[in-house]
Amino acid sequence: WSLMENIKIALDDADITIPFPQMDVHLHKQD
Repeated sequence: WSLMENIKIALDDADITIPFPQMDVHLHKQD
């Protein structure tokens, strides 16, 4: 999970979003 967290942080810093399955779940819950 450490690797995924580092990647997510790097992508967030670059304003890049990738629909990881976990993120999809959160997005659907917000809808």
